Amino acid sequence: MKRFAVLVLACCLLLPGVAAGQAWSVDKSAQVPDVDKPGKGNNPNPARPGDNSCWQAAASNILAAAGWGRDPTGVNTKQLKAENIYSQLNADLGIVNFGCAHNAINHWLYTYALNPAAGVDYQPGASNYTDVTVETRFAPPLGVAEYNLVLNQLGRCQYVVVGFDVPPHCMTLVGGNPDNAAPPGGQNTQSIWHDSDTDVGNLPGGGVDDDVYFNDFLHPVDTPAWDLAVNAPGGPWHERIAQTYVVLCPGLKKPTYAMENYDAAYFMQDTDKDGNWDPGFRVAGTQAGVFGNPQWGGAGTNDENTITVQNQEISGKQKEIWLLIDYVNADWELDWPYTDAAGAPIARPEDDIYVVDDQGNEYKNPVVTHSTDEGQLSYYWILDDQPAWEKIVFPDDSYRLLGDKADNDVKDWDLATYCNGVPPIPEPAGLGLIGLAALAWKRRRA
Repeated sequence: MKRFAVLVLACCLLLPGVAAGQAWSVDKSAQVPDVDKPGKGNNPNPARPGDNSCWQAAASNILAAAGWGRDPTGVNTKQLKAENIYSQLNADLGIVNFGCAHNAINHWLYTYALNPAAGVDYQPGASNYTDVTVETRFAPPLGVAEYNLVLNQLGRCQYVVVGFDVPPHCMTLVGGNPDNAAPPGGQNTQSIWHDSDTDVGNLPGGGVDDDVYFNDFLHPVDTPAWDLAVNAPGGPWHERIAQTYVVLCPGLKKPTYAMENYDAAYFMQDTDKDGNWDPGFRVAGTQAGVFGNPQWGGAGTNDENTITVQNQEISGKQKEIWLLIDYVNADWELDWPYTDAAGAPIARPEDDIYVVDDQGNEYKNPVVTHSTDEGQLSYYWILDDQPAWEKIVFPDDSYRLLGDKADNDVKDWDLATYCNGVPPIPEPAGLGLIGLAALAWKRRRA
C-alpha cells in the first residue's frame, strides 16, 4: 500500500512586533478560536512529553470557526467547541506524531460531524464548510504570492492554517496586511496568528491570544519564500519557512437520509497512531452492518480501480447513489489550470465515472454538482431498481491511492446510497442543503 510522508511540525518562540495603531486589511482574530497545548512555551506539561499536536490545534481552530463542533458543557462558544475537537483529535491520533492539518480536519469530519454512527457528535447540519484545499511546496517553498492568496481567502470568510519548516510548526492565520511590493516584497508586512505554543498578545486592541509577527520575503538563502522572522532562544535572527497551507471553504454535502441509510467515506487514516497515513473506508448508517465495506475489484472484476457495493436485491424501487469527491485544489489557486482565454476560471472537468449493476446495465449520465470554488464535485445516479450489487468504475488509480498534487488531485471521497424512487421530505437540518445548492450549479452530461 502506498505510504505518504507527513509534514513535520513542532513548536518554537516567535518574535513579536507591531506598530501602534496598525491598520489591518484582514482581521478575523475575534472570529477564530485559539486552542493552546496544555503545556506550551517554557512551561511544558510533564504529562505530555513530546507534544507535537500543533497541527491538531490549528485544525480545531478553523473547524470551530466554521461552525463545527460540540461543547459538552453546554456553553457552546467557538473556543470551547475547538477545545473539545482538539481533545478528540488528541485521543484518536496521539500527540507525539507530526502531521498536517488537512488530515486532522478530514479525520474529524468523517469520524464525528459527518458520521451517522457518532451519536451526539453527528451534526451534518451544523455547517456547510466541507471543502478542504491543501498545497505543499518544498523547492521553492511558499512565497509572497501564496501569502497574499491565502490572506485574500481569509478575507472571503474562508479559514486558513499554515505549516512551516526549519524549524517546523503549524499555526492558524487570522489576519494581516497583503504585500504589494514587487519584486518580491520586503520585511514590511505583518500577519496575525493564533499559535498553540505561545500567546504573545501583541495585537493592538486584541486579546492575549492574538500574535503579530513579521513576514519576510527577502531571505538571503531561500528567496523567493514566505518566512516569519523568529527569535530563536540564545541565537540570532532565524527564519521559519512556509511550506503548506490548508484552507477550509464552504462546499457540498450529501442528503442526510442517504447518509443515514448507508455511508462509506474513503480518506487518509492513521488508525494505529504511528504517524503514517493510508487510505481506507469508514462505513456507517443503518445498512452498514448489512452491506459492509465496498470492495476494490470484486463481483467478478479484476479492475483494481472499481469498487463493488453490496445491496439487498429489491425490485420495483429505484436506487439512489451519491458520490461526493473532495479534490486537493480549487479554482482560486495560482496553479489552477482550467481558465479561459481571459484568465477567468472555468468549470472543473468531470471524470468519466459510471455505475454498472449486477445485470450489466451501465449508468453513464450522472447529475454532477459543482461546488462554488470548484474544489468538490458531487455525482448522482438513479438506478432502475436496487440490484444485488453495483460497481462504481473510476477512470484511474487516483481515487484508490488518494494523495496530493505530486501524485493526483483526489484527496478523499464519500459514497451514500438509498433505496427509494422518491426521497423523503427534507428535515429542517436538510433545508440548508437547498440553500447551499443555490450557490452551486448542476448539469447533466450528454
